[in-house]
Amino acid sequence: MKRFLLIMLSLVLLFALSACRKVIVTSADELTSKSWYAETLSGLKAKLSFETNTATLIITGEEEVRLSGHLAVDPERFYITSTENFRTYTFSYRVFTNRAEVSYNGAKLVFYPCE
Repeated sequence: MKRFLLIMLSLVLLFALSACRKVIVTSADELTSKSWYAETLSGLKAKLSFETNTATLIITGEEEVRLSGHLAVDPERFYITSTENFRTYTFSYRVFTNRAEVSYNGAKLVFYPCE
């Protein structure tokens, strides 16, 4: 009887803990479920973050460039429509286990998940 209760308790805990995790189904889900950072050898730093239907990209080098706006995502690209100038910027991306490669107009940055 104790063994049965122990097994049932273990199953209940397993189901309860697994319900707390977000299910990642596509590369778009993987990309938008995290905040990302990048740093180049030349000292350029970038942060990419997502919330619901918005995205923010901040690039810091000699000066800071900030792009924030409405987000649309498909399996290969994401689009940020700026809230300042209403221009849409198109980025290509590929998500791997521990990184995401993001490209814009042929320039590529490798982002890593923020800890």
